[in-house]
Amino acid sequence: MKYKRGGTRHGASVGRVRIKERFLFNKAYLYSLAEARNSVEVIEMLAKTNYAKYQTAPPELMDYRKIIEGKWKSVRNMYKSFSLESHVNCFLWSKYDLYNAKILLKSRYFNIEARELLNIGTIDVEKLKRYILRDENLVISSWIVTGVTKVKKKMETSKDAVDIDLIMDKEYLEFMKKIVSSAGSIFLNDLLKTEIDLYNIKTFLRLKAREVQRKVLEEILVEGGSKSISVYTGLLGATNEEVINYFKNTAYGSLMKDGISAFWKIEKLADDYILKFARSVKHNVFGFEPLIAYVYARRNEEKALRSIIEGKLTGMPPAYIKERMPEVYV
Repeated sequence: MKYKRGGTRHGASVGRVRIKERFLFNKAYLYSLAEARNSVEVIEMLAKTNYAKYQTAPPELMDYRKIIEGKWKSVRNMYKSFSLESHVNCFLWSKYDLYNAKILLKSRYFNIEARELLNIGTIDVEKLKRYILRDENLVISSWIVTGVTKVKKKMETSKDAVDIDLIMDKEYLEFMKKIVSSAGSIFLNDLLKTEIDLYNIKTFLRLKAREVQRKVLEEILVEGGSKSISVYTGLLGATNEEVINYFKNTAYGSLMKDGISAFWKIEKLADDYILKFARSVKHNVFGFEPLIAYVYARRNEEKALRSIIEGKLTGMPPAYIKERMPEVYV
């Protein structure tokens, strides 16, 4: 779908992002990283790219998370200089409030070290730590308060980290629905609708495999996608073949067909699908859409780099890493 031009307000910002897009990695380069002998060699290769400035130690001592964090902080600082509407900023960066909150909640309840935090959201990480880990009474986004309260109650009976993901993801999407509904942007509305669809599909498949009750699924899915919650609850008892047939003639037909057999596949295909959607507006000249698309492109590049380095650290063969690598923007 073509989206209406939004005047010339963002022309200069889009021009800056166009330059940055030239430095995004293509699939051939990422495949060459996957062929590296080990994680140290991957970091050595990254030292010859635009990631070099974020390497503050020799490759054998460098924590790759710091490299990724440095790159994201650079992108975040650039976006702070743009005259973006508040709803666009909220849409882009609240995602990292969600990301950080889930890491901190898992640290609290499952003693998982919170090493992956990215201080690029709308809420400072230290403030989130104080709220989630120390129970300090702070003024904080209402959706975070609601989500954390629900997680605390759920953790009284659950020992499953997936419950944290599901609860916080739902609260985030419900919050985004309010932001987007007041923005009046067809593009943001379509993008969020796609995000909701993908969340519902992934959650449906995950919980269907666990043979949960209809009520459990109803409570965790989000209205506002292309399919109502009743569609998913009606398919709970269906076979995989019946689910594939139902979605066959929809926008998610191939995603469901190719991804239903394994959860890692549906995760990868969902990332690829949303990137394809974002890529469709990269050539808009003056609207804010390419600025959103670039952030989605950076997210997929980050996921690709994480999958490569973590794959090397765990001894995965190159073919295995490549198979799980998300698509790229360029």
